[in-house]
This record gives sequence, structure tokens and C-alpha cells, in this order.
Amino acid sequence: MTTTGRVLILSHEEDPHLAKVTRFLQEEPLCINTGSIPERGLSYDFSSGQAWPEVSYNGQPLNLQSNPIRSVWYRSIDPRRLMTDEEMARHVHDALSKGHTLGDHYRLFDDIIGEPGSEYCKHLMPGPEVIHEYVASSLNRLASALPDVIPDAFWVSARRPLVAASSKVRQRVVAKQVGFDMPAALFTSEADAVQAFLARFKTCVVKPLAVRPPRGFNQQTRTMVQGQEMPAGLNWNPHIFEELIVPDFELRTMVIGRKTFASRVWNEGEEMKSDFEGGEVRDMRAGFETGTFRAEPFELPYEVHRMCVELTERLGLVCGMIDLLVRDGVYYFLEDNGNGQWAFVDDDTVERIGRELAAVLERGAA
Repeated sequence: MTTTGRVLILSHEEDPHLAKVTRFLQEEPLCINTGSIPERGLSYDFSSGQAWPEVSYNGQPLNLQSNPIRSVWYRSIDPRRLMTDEEMARHVHDALSKGHTLGDHYRLFDDIIGEPGSEYCKHLMPGPEVIHEYVASSLNRLASALPDVIPDAFWVSARRPLVAASSKVRQRVVAKQVGFDMPAALFTSEADAVQAFLARFKTCVVKPLAVRPPRGFNQQTRTMVQGQEMPAGLNWNPHIFEELIVPDFELRTMVIGRKTFASRVWNEGEEMKSDFEGGEVRDMRAGFETGTFRAEPFELPYEVHRMCVELTERLGLVCGMIDLLVRDGVYYFLEDNGNGQWAFVDDDTVERIGRELAAVLERGAA
């Protein structure tokens, strides 16, 4: 691993997290938007006969051999939709609620989800539908080769662990191993299994298992009570059903190496209730829409801090955004997002996260 060289950020220009970190870097980082390859171009030139190619982005050589990359922040990419959210929502609803062939359903979910970890999924592609998979695969192979040409850099975090850690099933297994309590959960496509789960818990939280859900189609977390209608097309659209734990408060905790930065989060005017009606939204994103979201710094107990750090390490991540519920002094693990959002929490926590991420990138080590 190199101890000198530049910091590279893989993200798009409008990502609000970038400025929170780059303001603390001593030198301006190199930024590549892997989602912009069709417009800006990316090349690996082996024509010199050297073992390592000359890499160019947006028509400019990166000079990786003479000016190497010390560390890489794999922050995010720029997904561009050629299909509007409303069109996608109609497409999804139609496929799930009507009689379609097996092939129709597979194509639908492949279009929405794409290859795990991909910058490009097929529904973003131009041209006739018959070439969408081909074009997406070609762009993904070009973008995903970047780690191969800068292998000695320190990655925050590396692509493969990020993809592997995105499995919520794996997260729960590892979280239990490190000592976390968790709500009971059911990952399923079977209506009978949901009915049995609700017979036991009466009320549960429902979350989509899919990634990149279109706006307006079960995007937010909600509650469900026994006897309520199943999510549309459950056998084709598996969901997570989770025991409802009404918390005293909720936390978002950023892990960076062996440090944690926690914020207590809530929606102003929202009371915690023990009696939920099915369908009531329990999701912080609702607070952004109404302007009621609030956050304040929170100091984790040492044992919870330890579990957060160990969980993130075992998942192979340098960073992770962990969601926790706290009830009667018990800290319940919900999920760990390797590229979770943090720029929206309280200013003090955001500044400390930005400083620490910048420090990690500067020294090329957690």
C-alpha cells in the first residue's frame, strides 16, 4: 500500500457528502464519476508494452505510475433514469398484479435491480431493449476494472466487500455473532409464512427487499397488522417482515475504522406509540418530505460502540452506517449500510465524520 500519492473519489458531482469531506483534505482530490462513462469516457491503454496501462478519464491521462493513488473513497455513482419514476411504478404494478409469464417477471426484476454492485442496470440503457443487457454489461466491465489498475490503494470501502455486505441476511448473522439484539424477522415470498409470523407478533414492520425501488412503490418502511392484505405480488416481490419494537429513540451510527459517530434521530411532532395502525409510515425519509426531521449528537455506551466496530470489520468494511433502535436500555440492530447517508444528521456529527474520513483518506489507513 502506498503512503504517498493522491486521493481518488468515485462519486457524482451532486453528492452532498463530497464537500463535507473534501474541505478537510490538504490537496484537491481526483474525482471520477463512473456513471458518466458514456459522456466523458474511460480508457485503459496497454499500447506502451508496460505491465500497467495508461488510464485516461474524460480525455485526460491520470498518470497513475508517476503520480499514484494513495486511497480511494468509493462513495457512490450517478444513476440516470431513462424511465420516469411514475412510468416504472406503473410497469411494476402491472407486472405484479396481472398474469404474466415467468420470463416477464424475471425481466422486470432484472431491469430494476441489475447486477449486484453495478453502476449500470438495464433500465437505464439507451437503444432497443434487445441490447440493454449487452450495453449495461459492457459499461460495468469497463467501470469495475478500476480496482485492478490501482490495487495498492487503500479503499473506503472496496467494491467486493460492499456488495457482499449488502446482504441483510448476512448482516443479521454477523450482528448476532458480535452480540447484538435484533427484532425477530422473516425474509419471505410466502404469504402463509407471513400469516404465521403475524399470528405470533400481531403487528410487524414491512420493508422491501429489492434495491432501487421506484418512487411510490413501497419505497418506505411501513407497519402491517394481522389480517391486512399482503404486499402486491409477494411471491414475485419478496419482503422483509420484522417484529415491531416501539423504541424510546432511534440512532444512526457512522463507523469509520475503530471510531463511531452517533446521532439520535426523530421526526418532530411524532409520538412513539404502542398501538400502530397498519400502513403507518415508520421511516425517517418521511421527515425530510415534511421538514420535520431532527437529529442531535449521541454518545454510545462502550459495549455498543464495540459491537458496531466489530460488526463493520467482520463485514469487511472500513465504514458503515448502522441503524439502531433503543428500548428500555436495549440496543437493537436493524442494518449496516456500507455507503449509508450521513450528510443530513446534526452538524456537529457531520463535521466530525467529515474530518475523520478525510484523515483516513490522507493517511491511507483506518
